[in-house]
Amino acid sequence: MPAPGQGALAVEMREEPEMIELLSPLNDRISQATTSAERMFMRRLGAGCYLPVAAYGEISGETLTLRGLVISLDGKRQVRVQQSMHWTAGNILLDAERLGVKVAEQALEQGASEIIGALTSSREQEQLHA
Repeated sequence: MPAPGQGALAVEMREEPEMIELLSPLNDRISQATTSAERMFMRRLGAGCYLPVAAYGEISGETLTLRGLVISLDGKRQVRVQQSMHWTAGNILLDAERLGVKVAEQALEQGASEIIGALTSSREQEQLHA
């Protein structure tokens, strides 16, 4: 399973209607939704790129599914979670982000916070001794 947002490209710009209209053909709504769900999963966990956290969102038909994984460095502890929701082109980003939060909360309930806490404290110890 890849890191959240792995391989996604984004254009960040000021909110100027002319530029938004000009660049809108480059936007893929499915990629935007799945990447938003993945990144919100990571954000809600309080994780960053240095932690072994993975997420993969995909849309099949009218279903958006997000899979998440938090794993200890030795691989002995894993929390795997997955949820799906009905997806329509309506309020796509907000719905995708809500799914990311729900999946992250499911992971936290299943012990992801302990794994992340242990990894964070070990990283802090490494930085102190560097």
